[in-house]
Amino acid sequence: MGTITAKQLKQKTGDVIKRINSGERLTLTYRGKPLAVIEPTTDKNIDKVNKVSDSVKAWDRIESTLTLSLI
Repeated sequence: MGTITAKQLKQKTGDVIKRINSGERLTLTYRGKPLAVIEPTTDKNIDKVNKVSDSVKAWDRIESTLTLSLI
């Protein structure tokens, strides 16, 4: 597994995407500490990614509703 800094990710996003697309798994670090693992999606984990996305959308709707009720 490779390592990439947040600065490198910002400066070379296209290169990072190519590396991930080729199957590489990367650890993203921020200020010298591991922050996240970036890896290609697979048929096995794409369902998990979609569920998280649905949860984020649901939470956004909840926050919007709460904000409107406070106005």
